[in-house]
Amino acid sequence: MNFRQAPATATILGLAVLTFLLGFLQIPAVAELAFSANRATSAPWTLLTYPFAQSLGGSGFLFVVLGLLWLWQFGSWVEQHLGTSRFVLTWLGFTLAGSALVYVGGMAGLGRGVLAGTILPASCLTMIWCARNSGAQVMFFGLVPLKTQILALITAGFVLFGLGTPYPALGFLLLIPLAVAYFVIGQGKSPVRRTDPTQKRQHEKQMKFVDKAMDRQKEREERERLRKLFESSLDDDRRSG
Repeated sequence: MNFRQAPATATILGLAVLTFLLGFLQIPAVAELAFSANRATSAPWTLLTYPFAQSLGGSGFLFVVLGLLWLWQFGSWVEQHLGTSRFVLTWLGFTLAGSALVYVGGMAGLGRGVLAGTILPASCLTMIWCARNSGAQVMFFGLVPLKTQILALITAGFVLFGLGTPYPALGFLLLIPLAVAYFVIGQGKSPVRRTDPTQKRQHEKQMKFVDKAMDRQKEREERERLRKLFESSLDDDRRSG
């Protein structure tokens, strides 16, 4: 991991690890980070802080570790391609969209109206990656090779079944941000999309290297052709002599 390549993603990871450890130590303030529709007006900060309300149970450690690895794998790529400032706005936007939908769903009686953990914003970042790398293959968690289409379906399943249990209507509602991530930002229909200058310079450098390599190959082929022509002329001279 090169954290300097994606400082915002690295900061989010660091805060998530810190709050998880504080939760393990039973620091009461950590529980105040989770979002609940019933106290949205009295605790408005939870609209954006719920990703850092990690699971406090012992069995949750594995899921937290895998979730943070997942966030780094796709979040760092998205940050490098959107730029750090746009990445932060994207993260905050999807985080706020999730809590707003849970609030609406909770007030409408669709579910309990509680949200915690990084699964929703991380899933949105994953959908952006899937849309912009259509047809590619990725090693999910570094273990399982998956095509982007399958990864997108699994990601949607995480949100639907992970956040929609036991309130499936709320789970379906939370698929809306994922659809926006895939079809709007991921497909380049949003001003958030931009051409990364570093990536562009790297591509130009690679193309120049390829051009030089091809020129050298042509020179070698020309020298070889002239050598064979010269040897052929010598053979003709010997025969005539």
